[in-house]
Amino acid sequence: MTIVQIDGESPLFWIAEPTDGHVLNHFVIGGACSDNDQVKHVRIVIQDLDTQKYFDGNEWQTDWTYFTVEANYDGLWIYSKHHLQGNFMLSSRAVDQAGNVEKPPALVRCQVTN
Repeated sequence: MTIVQIDGESPLFWIAEPTDGHVLNHFVIGGACSDNDQVKHVRIVIQDLDTQKYFDGNEWQTDWTYFTVEANYDGLWIYSKHHLQGNFMLSSRAVDQAGNVEKPPALVRCQVTN
């Protein structure tokens, strides 16, 4: 007999740094997430509010895009990029092993002045 457990529960998520409206010396975003099973990764959206372009983790794109970072076993995650500066809208969502996506995404505005 096989027992199948269905996970319909979305993960919980929050951005710890930066807080909304924060001015940073270098770009860093980090936070924590949890799930009834395990978080697979975090989707991050970085939008430059001046150019309206989106960062894919390597380059700026005209169309909406996201990239992923891994959360550790405790659900902690961090992403930093030293060359980014300007005004940004940050959005992120946790995705669990079953593919459930946290809703709605966390949104934060920040300014980076290298």
